[in-house]
Amino acid sequence: MNIPRGIENSKEFFRSILPDDPGITIRPMFGNISALDNGNMFAGLFGNDLFVRLSEESRRELLDKKGSFIARTDERKTHERIRRNSEKLGGTSPRQCDCGSPGP
Repeated sequence: MNIPRGIENSKEFFRSILPDDPGITIRPMFGNISALDNGNMFAGLFGNDLFVRLSEESRRELLDKKGSFIARTDERKTHERIRRNSEKLGGTSPRQCDCGSPGP
């Protein structure tokens, strides 16, 4: 399996949206970068796609917004993706927001 790699603009955007908090660290993961809060991954890049872990309530809220839909890479809920058009994020964002559900 080829893992997509993000371009530098996507990585800069990702770093810019993270809160300035001493508990948050950025680490390389599988050729991309991820953000951890006290050691727990909560967001990252997969190629130029942004993903975030969401509570069930936040997941439902995001799915209720126009332009959001589930795009599964396989049948496991841990790989469920909610896709959003990048225009909602602004011109400097990755091409899509790819928000992964944390699963059960």
